[in-house]
Amino acid sequence: MTSSDRLDDWLPVNRLLARHAGRHPSRPAVTDIDRSVAIRFDDLAGVVEGVAVQLHSFGVVRGTRIVLIIDNPIETLIVWLAVWRLAAVVCPFDISQIGATTTQTALNTLQPAMVLHGQRIDVSDILAGTVPCVRFSQWPPQPSQLAAIFLQARPNTDALGHIEPTVHDLASACCTSGSSGRMKIVLHDHAGYWLNGRASIELLGLHEGDRMLDYRSLSWYSPQILTLMPFLRLGLSLSLARQFSSSRFPEWLTQHGITVAAGVPTVLNILLSQPMAHLHQSASGLRVMSSSSAPLATHTWERFEEESGIAVLNLYGSSEGGWICGNRPNQRRVGTVGRAVADLEVHIVDARGGPCPPGVPGEIVIEGPKLALGVLLPDGAVDPIRGTRFATRDQAVRDTDGFVRLLGRIDDLVIRGGVKIAPSEIEDALLTHPAVAEAAAVAIPDPIYGQEAVCFVVLQEGEAAAPAMLASHAAGMLPKEKCPKAICVIDTLPRNARGKLRRDALQMRWNEMAQDAPGTA
Repeated sequence: MTSSDRLDDWLPVNRLLARHAGRHPSRPAVTDIDRSVAIRFDDLAGVVEGVAVQLHSFGVVRGTRIVLIIDNPIETLIVWLAVWRLAAVVCPFDISQIGATTTQTALNTLQPAMVLHGQRIDVSDILAGTVPCVRFSQWPPQPSQLAAIFLQARPNTDALGHIEPTVHDLASACCTSGSSGRMKIVLHDHAGYWLNGRASIELLGLHEGDRMLDYRSLSWYSPQILTLMPFLRLGLSLSLARQFSSSRFPEWLTQHGITVAAGVPTVLNILLSQPMAHLHQSASGLRVMSSSSAPLATHTWERFEEESGIAVLNLYGSSEGGWICGNRPNQRRVGTVGRAVADLEVHIVDARGGPCPPGVPGEIVIEGPKLALGVLLPDGAVDPIRGTRFATRDQAVRDTDGFVRLLGRIDDLVIRGGVKIAPSEIEDALLTHPAVAEAAAVAIPDPIYGQEAVCFVVLQEGEAAAPAMLASHAAGMLPKEKCPKAICVIDTLPRNARGKLRRDALQMRWNEMAQDAPGTA
């Protein structure tokens, strides 16, 4: 099946919502589990139309760039879909995650026509300058609320005429730091969303009767394609929270009948740090939990499944490529990110760009119709991605069955006297020690070998282990040249707002500790 064939079933948002409302009018479409508020499919279809009419009266037309400040889940989703209803472009921002300075930089690049924000956001937090800021109401709307746009159905939707997006219209401009730490604005069209949504459905085995849980900000591309798009395509029910809560997670599963839950490695580690009996009991209806956005250690994966009884599917993707590889319910291999997804060519290449045979490490390079269109540059130009071979800067190895194992970022490799050491090799060895909860290896300068590896570890709650003991454990599992020069025990690993490990912060911490004796914290 060609990519064009896989777009034959594409429908614009208004037709999708109308179809779901016709099939399951009274089914909960989206539930805000923090506020115990829900919206049904019949109400959602009408309210999205009503908000689109109001936005149209503000001058929003095809191609208009609209910054959407992420607010409560239901409100964010309604306004997002209303912008798409008009063939306009959603630019999702979560100020709490990217900060005011980065927000202003992105606004200067995007030059949006409008900033939309909800009741929880103050205009002074946005720093939008001359860009008009328009407040929308909560759901359900309260007459006393100060709002220019009310989330309610409007009887006269004929004002929209034949307006609706096409599959190749620009759909979003998403601000991301990726793995580099530098802000980028990545452009996606509806075709890319549709194909990535299809990949999510195929990877997780989703169907319209599923009840899906997510607690990540919709400013991330991952929940957009893992959660939003299957919801739109299938009409399954979403339960959304503003952030993860380890104490409430088991309760969410039972109260909302969750069958599929989104996850990241940090969440799995948090859950493992607590008694698992209650979670094991609460997860009887949970068919599968995903893990993505950061590397998942083999030891963590195995231990979580054993203690929780929850099946985990490790997935791999990026803001530029969407889903790249994934384990499937009937095609899993622990320690890997699964096989390549459809609609994407996944190459593993050597330094000269030639293909690496199975078992030989190389860089992942991708191409295909579901890649992002490009990156928006400060001068308004677009650096293209789709139509090129995009180098991910991720190092991996593929086995003879096609399963891919990530080795880490090429930039994170430790090159010790010509020997290339993937941080994951050291981390996986240390994670087999029962006292170790998390581990992160980084490169440091060395006058003899050029680079050496040091590893920072976080211990399990209530456990104690001296660095020398951990070093001895690593030495029993690793070749001598790959053993870390030092092991440092710390309270927590530094991560960004999206849960990605900040190795640069660990390297800075090592520099501050440079006068300490090797092997001590």
